Amino acid sequence: MASMENFTFLVTLDDDKSNVIREIGIESNKTLEDLHHLIVQSFGLTPGELASFYRTNEKWEQLDEIPLVPLGEGENAPLPMSEISVGAYFTNNQRLLYVYDFLNLWTFYVEKKSQGPALPVGLIHSIGVLPAEAPARFFESETDPHRKNSFDDDYLFSDADDEFFDEEDFGEGFHEIDPDEY
Repeated sequence: MASMENFTFLVTLDDDKSNVIREIGIESNKTLEDLHHLIVQSFGLTPGELASFYRTNEKWEQLDEIPLVPLGEGENAPLPMSEISVGAYFTNNQRLLYVYDFLNLWTFYVEKKSQGPALPVGLIHSIGVLPAEAPARFFESETDPHRKNSFDDDYLFSDADDEFFDEEDFGEGFHEIDPDEY
C-alpha cells in the first residue's frame, strides 16, 4: 500500500515591519478549505470570517480567486476551496495568496516547501507574533506612480475651476431646512 503524500508550506504574513511565518503540514488528500482552517488556527486568527485563496504568478501578482464559499453557478463560477485538494493544486511550484477577513484584509503568501510520505502535519514551526491589527495593504494601482489618472483626477474640479464659481453662486435658491416642517 502506498503511503500518503504530505505537503509542508511556508505561510508568511504580508507585512514589511514584522517577520511572521508559520511552517505547516497537511495531507495531500485534504482540501484547500482544510488548509484555510489550518492557517487560521496556526496564526490564531478569529475563526468564522470569509476568506479566499488567489492563484498567483512568479511575481506574486493576484490572479484567479478560489473562494471559501461558492460564488455562483455555471461553467464560469470559480471552484470553492472545498472542491480542490491540496495534492491536485500543488503539482509543481504553484503559489497562493491567502486573504482572510475581507474587512481587515489579513494577507499571507503560501508557498509549498516540500512534499513526501513522512512529513509532519499541523503546525510545525512558528516565527513571530501576529500584530494586533492587519498590516495596511496597498494595491498596485494605489502605489504605482506611473498609473493612469484616477477617477478623481478625471472628473472632479481642480483649483483652476474656482474662477468660474463665486460663493454667492451657491447661496441663491437654497434655504435652511426646518425639520419641524416635515
